[in-house]
Amino acid sequence: MRRVLVLADGRLAGVTTHAIDRYVERVYPAAANRHMAWLHMERLVNEHATQEPEPPGWVRHEWLNGSELSVTDSWITVGDITMPTSPADDGNGLVVTTVLCRGHISEVARMNRAAKAAGRRRARAYSRKDVAANTGLFRRERRDRLARDSDSRRDRP
Repeated sequence: MRRVLVLADGRLAGVTTHAIDRYVERVYPAAANRHMAWLHMERLVNEHATQEPEPPGWVRHEWLNGSELSVTDSWITVGDITMPTSPADDGNGLVVTTVLCRGHISEVARMNRAAKAAGRRRARAYSRKDVAANTGLFRRERRDRLARDSDSRRDRP
């Protein structure tokens, strides 16, 4: 079954399976299957979408450089959801290649971010322990030295 969106300007845009999978992952994780997600996407685009020649301001430029997003014809935007459209391989119409969602982070990226943060916390904890241990050692040594000095003064005639 070919999935096609009718855009605001009347052009047709095919939707890839990858785009529907990203829609399920990022927008509608409660979808029981791809067909349910497709119906939701189609209704959302038909009722609320705007079509822009430029990406929304929140799309990071490093996503665009050197990727398939650099050849994007237009952007279908609904609030914090955007779908880049590229020219179809056969030259007729457009294709929605993926779905981006503001603030979304993949599970792999989330795990990497958490691992880095945990490493930073461990490093900070060790550095605090080292400082505390060294500081405590310094205080004890100073106290002992002062005690020795005062004892030696008392022993003098």
